[in-house]
Amino acid sequence: MDFAAYDFWIKPIGLLILARILHENGFRLSLLDCLNRCDPAFGTENLKPEFFNGTGQFHRETIQKPDLFSSVPRRFSRYGLPLAVVQQRLSQLPCPDAILVTSGMTYWYPGVIEMIQRLKMFFPRTPVILGGIYASLCTDHARRKSGADLVIPGEGEARILEILESVNPSFCPINQHAVLSSDIPPLYELYPRMISAAILTSRGCPNQCPFCASQLLSSTFRRRSPDHVVNEIETLYHRGIRHFAFYDDALLFDSSDHIIPILEAIQNRQIDTGFHTPNGLQPGLIDERIARLMRKTGFRSVRLSFESSDENRQLSMGMKVSNDEMIQASKLLQKQGFSARELACYVLTGLPGQKREEVLESILFSYDLGMRVSLAAYSPIPDCYRAIRIQLPPERFPRTMHARYGSVFQNPVLPNA
Repeated sequence: MDFAAYDFWIKPIGLLILARILHENGFRLSLLDCLNRCDPAFGTENLKPEFFNGTGQFHRETIQKPDLFSSVPRRFSRYGLPLAVVQQRLSQLPCPDAILVTSGMTYWYPGVIEMIQRLKMFFPRTPVILGGIYASLCTDHARRKSGADLVIPGEGEARILEILESVNPSFCPINQHAVLSSDIPPLYELYPRMISAAILTSRGCPNQCPFCASQLLSSTFRRRSPDHVVNEIETLYHRGIRHFAFYDDALLFDSSDHIIPILEAIQNRQIDTGFHTPNGLQPGLIDERIARLMRKTGFRSVRLSFESSDENRQLSMGMKVSNDEMIQASKLLQKQGFSARELACYVLTGLPGQKREEVLESILFSYDLGMRVSLAAYSPIPDCYRAIRIQLPPERFPRTMHARYGSVFQNPVLPNA
């Protein structure tokens, strides 16, 4: 539920990895992905990508706006499968022994609550277990408000079998050692048809950006083996999938041992497809070799994590990127033939202490480099907010900012939080 939502290769990777573990342990599974544009309910309506990069619009139904947003002159919608289809699917399912629900953005939590309510209507005695981003970042709120029987924050691979045994002692895993592997691919076989796939080659991030929740979602940085990643891509490619989105937070980190072997293997295996980087790449890690490999292997949507052209801001956020690195990265990519249609960078807005002029200067700086700009609004969440306050110079953080941002979880959007 939101004013706007768009399918940027979205897939519930975490839930699908848990599905793989359960599948290998003999569980019978059913998947209801309400954001699946290729669902048979749509016929062929959404099977054709709307743009060259495989993204597209979700089906939406206009609903009543929450009172908090009554003054906003825009339509508020429920996105994904029509509610009637969801109801029909649930009515056709046999009663499950357990239901796993994932959650996305924290501000999408009303949709999570509504779905759990409907699950409880159809399966009142089945335990509902909630995980995902909202459950991890707003755990207390989720436990009080979601209606789930169990809320599990963080990564669940190592705990899922134990959790299921705790809610149903009759569960008996047959392949528990599989959970110990870090190379568990998502169970994409649950989808009868796909346009795109999300690929996760690593967990966590070695950077400590104060505005980012990555360190709260994955406490350690670890990577899958390049061979396993390429095998996963090749398998999906032979299923007819032609768009792959890397959802890593640090795809280019230590590139000689990770992304370079991955891209070289893709090139050697002649996997002719399109790759996309919605989470953003660190500009300073792009060199001529990487830019060349990205072009040869079919990268079509390249997003750079620029954030701000203000040098004081860059310093306060750990100097992950500088203006010179941004200039160099854009030159290297354009030299390999990447066009303005394929290149864009993220500029942050709404940071504590940030002035409008800083955002405008960052946008103009990016335009001068031949880059399109995607504005990314800073959303305060617990712990990340405190980190920002610590790292910003005191003179750039007015005392009034705490009153404005510190109480973000004490408003009607998160009732009784």
